[in-house]
Amino acid sequence: MLSISYEFRKGILFIRLIGELTKDTSLQLKREIIDMIEDNGITNVVFNISKLIFIDSTGMNNLIKSFEMCKKNNGSALLCGLGKSTQMIFTNKDEFVGNIIDDELSAFDKIVI
Repeated sequence: MLSISYEFRKGILFIRLIGELTKDTSLQLKREIIDMIEDNGITNVVFNISKLIFIDSTGMNNLIKSFEMCKKNNGSALLCGLGKSTQMIFTNKDEFVGNIIDDELSAFDKIVI
């Protein structure tokens, strides 16, 4: 099960993922978030995964796709809320290097609007 909440503040879309991001729930992420980024030309996104308990390769690929779409829109995507179990997974992926922040508030320092 995946729960998604989001909030748009000061030019940044904050997305909070709760639960599991797997092949079974990735379609929900695509419908709610990836399509929104693409259809509205959203440039700056922060994914908060502090309450994500599991992610598989399909979920990871959807996050990467979101990052690529933001870059294509001349913006950036950031990731925050990494726990000890997810830290190694994300820090070893080239797409996330330099795009990991401690918390949502740090996004305002990292993203220039």
